[in-house]
Amino acid sequence: LQQRLIAIGLRPISALVDITNYVTFDRGRPLHVFDASKVAGNLVVRRARDGEKVQALDGREYTLTPEMCVIADDNGVESIAGVMGGEHSGCDENTSDVLIESALWDPITTARTGRTLGIITDARYRFERGVDPEFMVPGVELATKLVLDFCGGTPTEMEVVGYAGHTPKIVSFPLSEVKRLTGIEVPSAKSLDILSRLGFKPEGSGDVVDVAVPSWRPDVDGKADLVEEVMRIHGVDNIAPQPLGAHDAVNAKILTTLQVRTRTAKRALAVRGMMEAVTWSFIPAKHAELFGGGQTALKLANPIAADMSDMRPSLLPGLIAAAQRNADKGIGDVALFEVSGTYEGDGADQQRRVAAGVRRGTAKLDGSGRNWAGNSGPV
Repeated sequence: LQQRLIAIGLRPISALVDITNYVTFDRGRPLHVFDASKVAGNLVVRRARDGEKVQALDGREYTLTPEMCVIADDNGVESIAGVMGGEHSGCDENTSDVLIESALWDPITTARTGRTLGIITDARYRFERGVDPEFMVPGVELATKLVLDFCGGTPTEMEVVGYAGHTPKIVSFPLSEVKRLTGIEVPSAKSLDILSRLGFKPEGSGDVVDVAVPSWRPDVDGKADLVEEVMRIHGVDNIAPQPLGAHDAVNAKILTTLQVRTRTAKRALAVRGMMEAVTWSFIPAKHAELFGGGQTALKLANPIAADMSDMRPSLLPGLIAAAQRNADKGIGDVALFEVSGTYEGDGADQQRRVAAGVRRGTAKLDGSGRNWAGNSGPV
């Protein structure tokens, strides 16, 4: 299990945390594990009280508002629902009794909470986009099995509260809609077979059928979505090529001086074996200060994350971070460049377009500098 987590770029932490991470990425079902011995009384789901504080698993203290949903006990808030658990009830090496929570949190509330607090987590990412409501119970069962396999123990009975079952969305689907939207004639029987194999449940035998959308496809909302499902399996390669009619040539737009210089810089760096990167314009405050930034005028009023609070004064922080991420994944030799904007202030004349690059490789004191058979070190 640890090898699988490492393969997707995650760092193994402990058996319980690794199990929840595995289920989150493998099945799209975020879970949270409480240390049962640290929970005082019963856990309840409620709205946060104005000004209520919680120490989260990232070590930071967050101040909550009544619009946020939390899980709390007699001690107070133990988890920010759908976003991040609390440090107080977190599991450690002395944990012997655990409580596994699998919930269906409201996507809008979860997104607003995460945005307000500036927290980006894998759980929030999935909950705010919609998870499979029918996999709540199977998710707990899978996590319980993994806990028993890796840690041992005895499970108790599962408690299911507040879930009345999933009512599937029904879409009225005219089978002729495939040809109307795509211009391709797909036999009705094949369209229905494709939808059935994808988990949809068509009912009816006429020109218009009612299609029940599976619980794990919250993105399917109308008949155009069903046409897309049919076409991606039928294959766009079945579209017959049609020549376009000849039209009068259109005069090419004249590039500005800045656009010409930008293209020239990109070509010059690309021919030197460097690959173009596009990094965030927002960086942590400590990185901005290291490169001459950190001014109040360059701080975001509503950052999308706590570590993306400042406009960048230089392209190097993002490029260095990108090179480090590649190195962490075993790609030691990288050559990256970026041609983009930097910010010295909030005035129009304080925003500059610059070119920057970073190389990371291996080197030896003698020889060519890159040899699989020799000792080398990063430079």
